[in-house]
Amino acid sequence: MKNTFTVLLVAFALLADAAPIETEFDLRTTTIIVNWFDSEAELQLALDDDELAGLSECEWRPDFNISFCELWLVRPVDTEDAYNFDTIGHEFYHAVTGSFH
Repeated sequence: MKNTFTVLLVAFALLADAAPIETEFDLRTTTIIVNWFDSEAELQLALDDDELAGLSECEWRPDFNISFCELWLVRPVDTEDAYNFDTIGHEFYHAVTGSFH
């Protein structure tokens, strides 16, 4: 019980330090292209080949009034794969709001 209480205190402390979200833009409509990979190693190999800096690349085209975002993601291995599901949500949020951290 004491360990559970300590874990909860640490979790609440970490949440209290979270920065507010300040978005770059707020897209209501965008096209998202997803590139799936079966492992982190496979993803990193692809990123190194394309000289990409991160897990997503977004581009806004004001001249055509369209936007698209291309995501490079590791496919979750099962329904309990919280890390990869969190990454999908994180990168999706970048697709519709731009830089937020």
